[in-house]
Amino acid sequence: MKLFRYTLALCVLMMSVSVWAQTTTTATESAPTSNINWLFSACDNRGVVDLTGTMQANYDIYIQMYRETGARGVALSDLIRVPVNGTFQVSQVLNYPSGQVLGIGQFASLKISIARESDPTSSLYSTIQDDVYDTCITPAYGTVATTVAGTGTTGTGTAINPTTGQTVTANVGEVISRSNVLKPGGGYLNRVFAQPREGVVQIGARPSLNVREIGRVGDVGLIFAECDQFAGANPGRLFDTDNLTVFWSWFAKTAAQVRDHQAQVQYVVQIEMLGAPGQFFQSVQVSPIARLEDGNYWTFYTVNMGSGWKPGLYRINYRATWLQAITDGYDDFGPATENEVVTGFCVFNIEANPYGTAVTHRLPVAP
Repeated sequence: MKLFRYTLALCVLMMSVSVWAQTTTTATESAPTSNINWLFSACDNRGVVDLTGTMQANYDIYIQMYRETGARGVALSDLIRVPVNGTFQVSQVLNYPSGQVLGIGQFASLKISIARESDPTSSLYSTIQDDVYDTCITPAYGTVATTVAGTGTTGTGTAINPTTGQTVTANVGEVISRSNVLKPGGGYLNRVFAQPREGVVQIGARPSLNVREIGRVGDVGLIFAECDQFAGANPGRLFDTDNLTVFWSWFAKTAAQVRDHQAQVQYVVQIEMLGAPGQFFQSVQVSPIARLEDGNYWTFYTVNMGSGWKPGLYRINYRATWLQAITDGYDDFGPATENEVVTGFCVFNIEANPYGTAVTHRLPVAP
């Protein structure tokens, strides 16, 4: 995990805003000034933010965490108002919603703003900090009583349905599209949430006009090995900077039936860049058996594939066989059953990233 510490200085005079670097000065000595330093750490089930600095009267800090870089995708926290005044040193822990977790190497982002105490939309300044989960810091300071800011959780918002391409109006935070595929840690793959409407005045480029993000799904980089057989499970638009994780799963009526499956199954799963030899997956992680929201017992198999994949068209091939017949409580699988073999695949494309980031394409190993 890379830990980032940043400083922001703001000057407000007669309703005008000046933001300056260390080498410039645009404020008089009498002008109210706010300074903020932050240290952000993305963890497995929470985010930790240390905040220090000075804050002028009638203004506070607003923070919100997201599943993807650039403050995109699933919101991992509400929009939180952190009340500070004068010189301050506070920490804030942002616990993720139930079922949301970050795996080692996965990115998240934090949006930090300074706005009036009563109006988070009156932002003087807003920035985004990305981080990758590796280790987790401990809060350095005490906490203050925070509140959930209204524009982060209530009212109507919009989202683009990735299946139809249409803009949908719904309550902020409402899921307007998802697959029926459960993912590691719980929750459904590729959920799309309605986001707050953009203000009439927008600082910086509008997210809705960011063509680089068109086609990106709710769980960027999380790839279901059998995605082509399930509506809404396609991993969408992927870049060579994305950290990729492949997963597959098994469920049954009882935990004992899942254990029977684990004892007898033989998986053959590989990824191939079309036109090149395939690579078999190594270091597969198997999750504990857990009962999820559909009432069944599940286990997940995941492979962290990292980033730096060469742009091109890829296919994951999935095949499961069993040494002895088993049942999941619904059907039988294995020798002398109607389901001796279960196969699936997922085809997806990786593009050169549109951000101008230089990438060493170390994968796939086979040219």
